[in-house]
Amino acid sequence: MTNEQYSRRDCLLAAGTVAAVGSAGCTNALSGATQTPPIESIEPDWTVDVAGYFESDPVIAGDTLYVGANEPDRPRNTLYALDHTDGSETWTATVEGGLEAPPTVADGVVYAVTNENRVYAFDASEGTEQWQFRRTAGDTLRAAPAVAGDTVYVGALSTTTDGRVAGLYALNRADGSQQWMQKTRGGVGGAPVVVDDTIYSATVDGWLTARNTSDGTRQWRQIIASDATNAGPVVVGDTIYAGGVNGFDGAAVAIDRASGDELWRAELEDWPGASVAVAGETVYVGIEEPALVYALRTSDGSTRWSHELGGQIHSQPVVTENHVYVAGDNVLALDRDGGTPRLRLESEGYHYLSTIAEGTLYVVNSEGRLQALPTA
Repeated sequence: MTNEQYSRRDCLLAAGTVAAVGSAGCTNALSGATQTPPIESIEPDWTVDVAGYFESDPVIAGDTLYVGANEPDRPRNTLYALDHTDGSETWTATVEGGLEAPPTVADGVVYAVTNENRVYAFDASEGTEQWQFRRTAGDTLRAAPAVAGDTVYVGALSTTTDGRVAGLYALNRADGSQQWMQKTRGGVGGAPVVVDDTIYSATVDGWLTARNTSDGTRQWRQIIASDATNAGPVVVGDTIYAGGVNGFDGAAVAIDRASGDELWRAELEDWPGASVAVAGETVYVGIEEPALVYALRTSDGSTRWSHELGGQIHSQPVVTENHVYVAGDNVLALDRDGGTPRLRLESEGYHYLSTIAEGTLYVVNSEGRLQALPTA
């Protein structure tokens, strides 16, 4: 499954000559042995340990990192605001329930959800609570909110067998009051996405849905698979990319944003439980367990390369100019051209990645450790 070859350009650079390059990879002109580029270790710029453990990606806004940490058997947990240059604490806020989704930061406000049915709004600079929304009917909130205009959109799973309280909520940004709620069978486990006047969300029973932001009425829906993952869709231009599960195999799909028509479908091995990322003409899909990364062509979903990691993938790949960063038991930087591992961070636990900010990738793990990694 692992593509151990690297690109012809890298072969030429490694050999220092245009001679003796074959179709199977780089060949030493004297010995004929295949050269395998070494995997370099990533040395963090700094490391911070907190009480408890992380279960979601850190988020950076301006000069601040925001991330939620949980502690075993505690009903109340902590949202951290940390300086992005050294990890020093700016403020903390206590919430009711576990923080299993990344916060969302918009216009100086941090929005966070917990698995105890609560949505919080905090001042981003000081951490003071502005409002709190609570549902009492058994909702489980595990997806990052989406913020657009005067509204916060929150997806909810269900803790009841009939799914009667699962759905999509629209809350007033000013005070957290409910504007509307649309029920969805199985619930919304991944972050919704708002583009113009439409909100796109994937439900755990395998449907991708487009709704009006004004009242939540449905414009269209399209089947992804028999089950969807707890990862939201990705919208790029006129296309939506999403992952799903058919039995024990995965699927990645491309959907026309206007009509909801399926453009292509890629059948993948095992369970695509992580998010997808799109860069250039490639869709990077993370398979949760066993941990695999696929690079698919945006034009038709055909496979460019794939690579197997150790452990599980819990957050979407992060793409730079030359590398794709993925997090399993370790953090790996794979070559974008062929999927060959180039860099590795080794540490305990499983990991979550943030987006790149000023050449730094922020990584948290299930052991309560936050690290700032320089990117190449």
